[in-house]
Amino acid sequence: MVRGAICALAGVVLIVVSSTFIASADQSSDTLRLTADTADRICGAIMHSGESTEVKLTGNIQAELQGLAKRLADLGITGHGDIATASYVGVVRSDLADVLKDERACKLKVFGSLSDRLLVPVVNSQPIKRCRIKSNGVDSYQKQFDITRDSGWRGGGYSPVRWCNDLMSILRGENPDGEFSIVGMHEDQKNTCAPFNCPQYIYQCTVHAKVGPIYLEKESPECPP
Repeated sequence: MVRGAICALAGVVLIVVSSTFIASADQSSDTLRLTADTADRICGAIMHSGESTEVKLTGNIQAELQGLAKRLADLGITGHGDIATASYVGVVRSDLADVLKDERACKLKVFGSLSDRLLVPVVNSQPIKRCRIKSNGVDSYQKQFDITRDSGWRGGGYSPVRWCNDLMSILRGENPDGEFSIVGMHEDQKNTCAPFNCPQYIYQCTVHAKVGPIYLEKESPECPP
């Protein structure tokens, strides 16, 4: 009957574990089964040992916890070697102070204590989604074309390179998600005050534009819900 109570409690905890804890379903089941068995062994030994000394009681607990750690490791469930340390044995021993004469209460107490220790809460169990977002990088663009614009006539002190740089800034302002590259530049001039020398210049720049980015599809924690 006591064993049944432990198993029933294990079943309830396993339901919670399946959605709340980091271990796989198989590992959670194995961990809970071995935990219930260890609770049986610890409390059964205590109940049938008569008047035990503190040293013997502590030794029994430590031996069973060492056995539990080994059985977990044999199943590939690692990282629980510290349950057999003297400090944790002391925790289990103090938990049992009020229930040593009640085997059922003892087993439930040990089972609860070990379950709390062995099952680690998940920080985030939600699956990572796949999506196309800017941080994934660009896969391709919806449109590609050349743009040619001129600076208009103006006096000296300017240059084709400066006009191309200014045009690139203008295009980036018009299309923040676009990609632009210079493919050509040209300069013309005329005299507007013959026979005097009053030169005017016009600068032309051709830019290759890629707009309408299509982002790479990847798994990312930044994907919208």
